[in-house]
Amino acid sequence: MNNKEIMLKLLKKHFGYDSFKKGQEKIINTLLSKKDVLCVMPTGGGKSVCFQIPALMLDGITVVVSPLISLMNDQTKSLNSKGISAVSISGKQEYAALKTVFKDAAENKYKILYISPEKLENDNYTSYLLSLDISMIVIDEAHCVSQWGQSFRPSYLKIRSFISKLSKRPVISAFTATASVVVRKDIINLLGLTNTYTYIAGFDRPNIYYSIISPKNKNTELLSIIKNRFALCGIVYCSTRFMTDKVYDFLEINNIPVVKYHAGMTDKERTQAQNAFLSGEKTVMTATVAFGMGIDKPDISYIVHYNMPLSFENYYQETGRAGRDGEKAECIMMYNDKDLETNQKIISNCENIKDKSIQKKLVKSSLKKLDKVYRFCHTKKCLRNEMLAFFGEYHISKCGKCSSCKIRYQQKNITLSAQKILSSVARTEQRAPLSENIYVLKGIKTPYIVYNKFDTLSTFAIMQDLKVSQIRILINALINLGYLRIRQNKHRIILQLTENAVPVLKGEKEVFAEFL
Repeated sequence: MNNKEIMLKLLKKHFGYDSFKKGQEKIINTLLSKKDVLCVMPTGGGKSVCFQIPALMLDGITVVVSPLISLMNDQTKSLNSKGISAVSISGKQEYAALKTVFKDAAENKYKILYISPEKLENDNYTSYLLSLDISMIVIDEAHCVSQWGQSFRPSYLKIRSFISKLSKRPVISAFTATASVVVRKDIINLLGLTNTYTYIAGFDRPNIYYSIISPKNKNTELLSIIKNRFALCGIVYCSTRFMTDKVYDFLEINNIPVVKYHAGMTDKERTQAQNAFLSGEKTVMTATVAFGMGIDKPDISYIVHYNMPLSFENYYQETGRAGRDGEKAECIMMYNDKDLETNQKIISNCENIKDKSIQKKLVKSSLKKLDKVYRFCHTKKCLRNEMLAFFGEYHISKCGKCSSCKIRYQQKNITLSAQKILSSVARTEQRAPLSENIYVLKGIKTPYIVYNKFDTLSTFAIMQDLKVSQIRILINALINLGYLRIRQNKHRIILQLTENAVPVLKGEKEVFAEFL
């Protein structure tokens, strides 16, 4: 039999499919020809098959570097149930058990071995690995190697060093569901991929409807969303474990069939919750980003982001868990300005990064990504096109399947309001928090304003005829249009002018914005 016949036979035998999905055959053939591969394929697109089939066909063993123990264990169980010999290595294994695993691996009893990147820094593990006949190394969730990726892991930077220690260089493949142009370059450079075939499946999910809302009461809105989709399965993503617990308690009190999932729970509790959701016993999962990787549930009909995501990559990956059966699905993001402050605190408290230089760079890049999400929350443009543009895809026409496209906006000349706001930001020396800028314009004497003598400014109470919410909307419009920028200072959002503000303040340029 030729390679194609063998590939199709293995596909049918172990996975039950008669033909490959788009891109899979080309990727497999490339790996079999010993050329490196970078594959960017959406969740549910069939990434695993792309390296599992060649793993069966190549001599020796394939080592898969994966970031989550739970994901490795799930993948191993799944492969073994399909008749593929696989094993995962975790820190919980006793030395004797570990020794047996490597002995069996050396005797070619396994075709695939899963290991976390942290283990590649441990000489006790690498000494065994270096003695194996490794034909291919697979880096799963490869975006973790980049400080511009949504879940940077410093240990991923050590993978290249491990590969260099091998007596013969195996073929290298890197897989991820989300990677911007910058992250893709990082993956190739930092992992040392050579003569690389890059496959990008495309980021559009045409069956998903995207919407962004800013409700006065998130719980009331969430309950309404779920009750209107009571028979359907959905995930509610929250920014913290604390918030996940609160949302879970609220939904349970209101008789919603709900479970929760986050890293603060025991392995047993998480497994029980996951099984109840996957089986359909419970239809709603409240979770942090800890839930989702490797989860095979095609009938998830809606995703709700209870809080603003940390990055476009997070948002895209999490929304990609809806509608994997090809049916229509919805992704609803709820946000408010408190979400921004919470996310800024999460980013600033990345104490798990020991290297202070890396930590500083990571905080800086993460805040920039958060700023893009904040702008996304306030955009009037097509949400799908804005998201695709982030990943390097561009569409001219509106999608017609997002809240921006469905809502008709009116364009208004806000030049006078813009000049008042920009002038006030300038007079507060661009060091006042967002909320205090609003109070200056409204004419509210807070202790902060009195202490800094901002109540003596010519712009104090210059917009007293407007509601606080109306001023906030105008400021959001100026941020979105690029006349104002935000930065963090001790967990507070500071407003600053951009160079675009100068001609507006001089009366040389008019400002137009779209409103409902």
